[in-house]
Amino acid sequence: MAKLEPITSWGVPWSEDAAAFTTAARAALTAERVVVGIIHVDHPRPDELLALAGWDSAVMTHWCASGFATDKLWRTVQRTGTPATDGGEADTPLYSRGAGHVLCAAVAESFVHKTWWWLTVARREPAFSPKEQHLAGLMLRHWQALFSQPDEPGMGRLLLGSDNRLLAADLNTRARLLQQPTLLEGLISMFHPVVQQRYPGLADRTTRDMALQLNGEPVWVQFRRCRAVDGPGNEHWYLEVRPLEPDELTTVGLVADPRIAQALAFIHEQFAQAPSLADISRHVHVSPFHFHRLFTRQVGISPKHYLQRKQLQVAKWLLRQGGVPIATIAVRTGFSSHGHFTSTFHRLVGVSPSEYRETH
Repeated sequence: MAKLEPITSWGVPWSEDAAAFTTAARAALTAERVVVGIIHVDHPRPDELLALAGWDSAVMTHWCASGFATDKLWRTVQRTGTPATDGGEADTPLYSRGAGHVLCAAVAESFVHKTWWWLTVARREPAFSPKEQHLAGLMLRHWQALFSQPDEPGMGRLLLGSDNRLLAADLNTRARLLQQPTLLEGLISMFHPVVQQRYPGLADRTTRDMALQLNGEPVWVQFRRCRAVDGPGNEHWYLEVRPLEPDELTTVGLVADPRIAQALAFIHEQFAQAPSLADISRHVHVSPFHFHRLFTRQVGISPKHYLQRKQLQVAKWLLRQGGVPIATIAVRTGFSSHGHFTSTFHRLVGVSPSEYRETH
């Protein structure tokens, strides 16, 4: 019998910590194997899988290549729109007959693009109950609803495949993309070159960020590359795009010197430690004097002021979330004390942190 834990304990499949998510999903459905994704019903691809546990990459690659076509359980769920189980006689390419029990659920993401949120779990014994089938469907709808309706005003959420095709977007972002067809193309054309320049050794499921100009508007992009199935071409990209306030954080695309690009990445990764000019210049193997001149020329402001803006940008974001004590925000954004944070914030923003929180 599935454990009916609070819905917030289920996590989300696009999380940075895939292992924690799959552990929670397996526990909620007492399953040995779990896979969840947003797949094209006619041509599923491994980069559409968001999280995987219990099955190996070869099995999932085969299912995406041809196994889905003979998977009667998946076709039944697609046709009826309700979760279904094999009834004790597993006959799916994900589990051979007699080897266990399979439960499948699916929810349409986009009928036009034939994409569906898909969840399949399996175990040897016992068979899945009707309550567990219902729970699987609720979990899938919960993930879809969380993705489709971000809880931050103005934030956009996107999932891109390895070839930059749009797998999913929240409702407001999808509407905006329909109104401005070139918006996604413009984002992609800037995003990937900057990622390659700043993060040449980017690890999967590691969240990074940057500030860019999108259609003349400054935006803050948090992103991570993920893959549930091993191998090149199986990755997808999760992006969160938020508007930046005027003069909040200098937007920087490609720069002439890759050392400056990597310095920007270092600042974004280490701002909470308040790295000094010597720390940053040492990271890119340039003397402090020469680095300061190169950075200021290519970015438009000094390294010190860029770092300060980055610290305040994250501080303002945390203040808008509510619930995080101001003293905690000061520590998390690299200020030496609550007083130092408050005085710096007031001097540069014009109001105190508490006043900013009240008006935002």
